[in-house]
This record gives sequence, structure tokens and C-alpha cells, in this order.
Amino acid sequence: MKKIYKIAAIYMVIMAIGMFVCRHFYNIPYVDEQFINVLLPFVIVLTPFSAINYIKHNEKTIESGKSKYKLFMILFVPLLLISLFTIV
Repeated sequence: MKKIYKIAAIYMVIMAIGMFVCRHFYNIPYVDEQFINVLLPFVIVLTPFSAINYIKHNEKTIESGKSKYKLFMILFVPLLLISLFTIV
């Protein structure tokens, strides 16, 4: 299996563990307002994980010489910080 597919599978497993913890340990369904508060530590772990893997494997996924998503990554980090401060 290609390394990129393994990384995506690891990401999905961590997210699934977070959702499992929310539902079965804290008894919070997906539609509850407190769901994001319990899931937030998992999302915080997954954010740098996905950003690091994007930077590391970017040249393998894009065929052209330059990335089209640098602007997205530059705007994503401040947006993420704003949303974290809004939730907390």
C-alpha cells in the first residue's frame, strides 16, 4: 500500500477513535452541542498531523512544479486559530 494511503487511514482511525470516545465514553451524540468540545483534542492532534503530511508529501501528490494550495495553507492556520478561540 502506498504511504499516502496509510497516512490517510491513520487519520481516519484517529478521527473514528475520537467519535467513539464522544459517543460511548461521554455519551454525547453527534448532534449535541458538546460534541465538538470532547472531539476538540483529537482535532488539535490531527491538524498539525495533516499539515505536516501535506508539506512532506506535497511534491508526490501534485504533478506540476508549484503548489496551488499554498495560499489555502497560509489562510487555513489563522482561520483555525480563530475558530479554536471562538469555541473555547
